[in-house]
Amino acid sequence: MIGSVYVVGKEAPKVITKQMLKVMKPGSVLVDISIDQGGCVETSKPTTHDDPVFIEEEVVHYCVTNMPGAVPLTASLALNQATLPYIEKIADLGLDEACKAR
Repeated sequence: MIGSVYVVGKEAPKVITKQMLKVMKPGSVLVDISIDQGGCVETSKPTTHDDPVFIEEEVVHYCVTNMPGAVPLTASLALNQATLPYIEKIADLGLDEACKAR
């Protein structure tokens, strides 16, 4: 399961409870991408690239903060490719017109 909740300027709400984990098969893997904002799973706690997992309710939790940090060059290239079209549009049209053209 992958949990990913982002609320601008706020901590991620807990949308997956400990009770919900009990219906998952033992050995299932949960990845909480929202961990940088506090996590969206009740049982999540921050982990590191050196010690990335823990088991709670027989579910393997992967809650590494700054996940892209494991592959910084690849992450930077991917971010650049994803944002470049928006930057080019702003450069060509200006911010107001680029927002309207969206």
